[in-house]
Amino acid sequence: ILATKYKYRESNDVNNEARLLLEASKIELEQTQMLVETEINQSYVVMVAAGEMLKASEELIKNAEEVVEIAQIKYDQGFGAENSLLKQMNLGQSSGTILELIAAQENLVSIQAQVAQIKYSYTMAKIKYFNDAGILVY
Repeated sequence: ILATKYKYRESNDVNNEARLLLEASKIELEQTQMLVETEINQSYVVMVAAGEMLKASEELIKNAEEVVEIAQIKYDQGFGAENSLLKQMNLGQSSGTILELIAAQENLVSIQAQVAQIKYSYTMAKIKYFNDAGILVY
């Protein structure tokens, strides 16, 4: 009879341990699911923000290209008039000169470099989102 009670108690302990392990596994599964959902949501927010920045940056390129065109026309025609870019660079008297044209081109190249970085950031954010969501696995 003692051996039977001991075996019963032992099997009861094994059942309790198994039940506790099952509960711990369920909790760990819930935590993992919440972590994955959070990562997917964060990846999506970053991707959308980078996409908005990319849209806005395209307008900056158009404006900078327009400034270069105007500077080129002014240089070709020898027309001098102050503009904000030259004032910003302390070159207010250089309107209509090659200096103005070079300054406008330099500004355009700088903006294009920034846009290239934004495109890269957007592409990486998009890849991360697709990977986190299980759409693209690399």
